[in-house]
Amino acid sequence: MSESASATAGQKFRIDVNDMLGKIPIVRNFRWQREYKKAMSLKHERRELVSHHAEAKVAATLKKIDGMKHVAMEVRVPAPESNQNGEVDIIAIHENAILLVEVKNWTGKVVLHDGKIQQKKSKGNDVTDPAFSKLEFKADCFKSLFRSRTGKEVPEVITMLVFSNTNVDLGDLLSARIDVTDFKTMKESFNKRLEPLSKIAAKDRQSSREIIEMCGSWDAIEFRGGKGLKGDFTDSKLPSFIVREDVRSAHFGNQNSWLKTILSGPNLVATFSSWEGEKYSREFGVDETIDFVEPWAKDDDPTHKLWMLYALRFGYRHEVDWENQEEDREFSGINAYKNFKKGEKYHGTVLNWLETGVLVLLENSKKEGNKVTGMISMKSMGNTMEVELKKAIYQKGKGIDVVVTSAKSNRGVNLKIAED
Repeated sequence: MSESASATAGQKFRIDVNDMLGKIPIVRNFRWQREYKKAMSLKHERRELVSHHAEAKVAATLKKIDGMKHVAMEVRVPAPESNQNGEVDIIAIHENAILLVEVKNWTGKVVLHDGKIQQKKSKGNDVTDPAFSKLEFKADCFKSLFRSRTGKEVPEVITMLVFSNTNVDLGDLLSARIDVTDFKTMKESFNKRLEPLSKIAAKDRQSSREIIEMCGSWDAIEFRGGKGLKGDFTDSKLPSFIVREDVRSAHFGNQNSWLKTILSGPNLVATFSSWEGEKYSREFGVDETIDFVEPWAKDDDPTHKLWMLYALRFGYRHEVDWENQEEDREFSGINAYKNFKKGEKYHGTVLNWLETGVLVLLENSKKEGNKVTGMISMKSMGNTMEVELKKAIYQKGKGIDVVVTSAKSNRGVNLKIAED
């Protein structure tokens, strides 16, 4: 027998032996127990952990401010004319305003540079972030959603940038801004902005809370070693006993000891918490899997063994196709989009120019719930020279005549400039 043929035969023998051993229950159990312990090595990345703790610290402080009604973290506010969701670190409902808060855990010297925040580095390149424009965009998204879901004008919306690390040194121009604070002076800064404002209507606060809950947060999973991921479950591939509408969170574990697992196999138990706060448990098998997709890590394998997880959490109760949000989710108010039909002409007011187009406030005086936010796509306005001309004519606050090109039930009204 040749050397290569001998090697092939040896390899086949080892495969056959491993296959036979794997069919022996005690060996199979031992191997599973070894893999179970390996799952403990999937640790959380320190940077993500620190960032989450910083946001949680700010959220906890916000809850202590007088007049604060509701605080939500990592809210996914849909962006008009886009398949993206602008994540807001914290959205809070105060009796006087809606707060959109961005949290930065930066250390060292931070300055204002060309309208952006810049972290000065002793080594390497400085870090620059257009935090203010991003917050303004997210605020516009929330306002658009509020108008379109209630048909009413939006209550006071305040944006704040909070530097949570106690070792940050804010430059003079940055620290002088009313929409910037460090953690030490955070409560004082928020109160200074909130106290002069009038109370917003209780119905508007309730509508704002329903919108926040409608948007939801990210789904999340946590591995046994502590590593966490944010993204979306593929609902169609969840085990039959895990239903988004019923389950808010779940914890998983092996109820058997090490020795009992080796002798008789694992006893895997999932403990669930419903959206109403009820708790219940059930057993599950070692072959149960889930599919979990991180939008920014599309090349990763989305399938995970359920027993490798310590916990999971659903960020929203009703399944949503984030790529094409056509279905309405639960909301006690009206859907004002329905009052604006394709092909109809309206007079609106320019709210803001964005990179993707211009936001327009529309009013329909013939219908209840007569206000929505629509968008004119930048692509529909011609070449660069034509866009610049329209920017000069249709400045923020100016009137504009538009035609509805489509009205999507959970996204907004798409428009084009009306031709004379």
